[in-house]
Amino acid sequence: MAVYETTTKIIKGIVTATETSDTSGTVSAAVNDYIQGLDSTNTPIISISTAMDGGHTLAVTIVSGK
Repeated sequence: MAVYETTTKIIKGIVTATETSDTSGTVSAAVNDYIQGLDSTNTPIISISTAMDGGHTLAVTIVSGK
């Protein structure tokens, strides 16, 4: 069995309009800040996925290596 060293981060928030990562306090800014904080030399991004709850709540799941 393989041993995977991963970290999973779930960022959840309300989205009511198009957002950009340069707007503080938005889901897109939180996602961007988290990704920018990863060490690109040894922390690969394995997966990024999204899900909506049918309304305006968005969850972004980011899986990265350790």
